Amino acid sequence: MAQGYNVILVVCNQFSKMAYFIATTEKISVEGLTRLFRDYIWKLHGLLENSTLDKGIQFIAGIMRELNELLEI
Repeated sequence: MAQGYNVILVVCNQFSKMAYFIATTEKISVEGLTRLFRDYIWKLHGLLENSTLDKGIQFIAGIMRELNELLEI
């Protein structure tokens, strides 16, 4: 564990084949994950057209709800 991180969040763009590897913890909340997404992905690429997570549809809906709130949409 480097600096308390024990998980790597991997975000891939299926069209450009670009991948991002973001260190985090396994106890990250929806709010925390949304902030990571905003800080590392959204600022470079904007909103998602499609997403796939291994957490289920409720988790994706929570992230999108939180992201809309953070972005004041």
